[in-house]
Amino acid sequence: MAGITIGNTISLTSISRNTLKVHFRNLVERGHLTQLGSGRGVWYELGSIQKA
Repeated sequence: MAGITIGNTISLTSISRNTLKVHFRNLVERGHLTQLGSGRGVWYELGSIQKA
C-alpha cells in the first residue's frame, strides 16, 4: 500500500503544514492513520481501524 506525506498533502490541498500536522497527529492517535519512518522521512498509511 502506498503512503502519503505531509508534503504530498500540501501539494494536493494547499493547506498549511502546521494545520496538516495537527490533523495527521489526531488521525494517528485515533488509529485512522499509521505513522511510518521518522523525522523528514515520515509517511502515513491507513491505520488498523481502516484495514479491518
